[in-house]
Amino acid sequence: GARQVLWISRLGVHKLTVWALLKFLSKHINDSTLSFQEYDGLKLAWKKILGAYPNAIRSTRHHAVQVAMMKILLEDALPHPHRNRIISGATSGLAHDLGKGYSPEMIQAMNKPGIFTREDELKFKFLHPLHSVTVLESLGLPETIVTNKMKKDILFHHPDYPHVDKRKITRSGWSLHIADIAVARHDHNRPLRQSRRIAVYELDPRRILVSLPCNKNAKLVNEVVARMIASGNEEYFA
Repeated sequence: GARQVLWISRLGVHKLTVWALLKFLSKHINDSTLSFQEYDGLKLAWKKILGAYPNAIRSTRHHAVQVAMMKILLEDALPHPHRNRIISGATSGLAHDLGKGYSPEMIQAMNKPGIFTREDELKFKFLHPLHSVTVLESLGLPETIVTNKMKKDILFHHPDYPHVDKRKITRSGWSLHIADIAVARHDHNRPLRQSRRIAVYELDPRRILVSLPCNKNAKLVNEVVARMIASGNEEYFA
């Protein structure tokens, strides 16, 4: 299983498919298998979500699949894992950056190399979680797949943004945030990574553990990540 994850992580954007994500999910819900209805419903929903990422932000689509995989990994490793929480986590990971394709202006801003100006942060960067929820709602997916809790996790997946009240972030919200930054810090193909020199220490996953506020939920997820790093977990490092 871990070898296949390593192989998947090195494939191009066009090979990071819904099928690959479903196969990865099946490895982490050992308590039961997906029914035909669940499988078919997820497949259709995830295809719709991936299809909502414009081709102009293909690297973001690639990132979203990897975050979904990381979210599955974290939710399965947290205390008292539950199949519905793992499945919901994968969907939130897949949808969390839909807002980056919200408008031509948003796409242009997100593809611009270099650090965001303060104006770009206010007009685009800080608004993309809100737009992600807007785009997700426009897809007309059933409430059994896209829950209000999931939309809240997406809305708050950047704890340091001005509109976010950290006290309202749940455990699943923190794991979405940590899955996002764990993937993003190692992705050399995104515009920001290509635009400036990245010190080696910035790509060390151990730094993730000291860069986050240690409230109860954040600390819990951080401890899971620390154990994965300490044990050399192949799926995490993939």
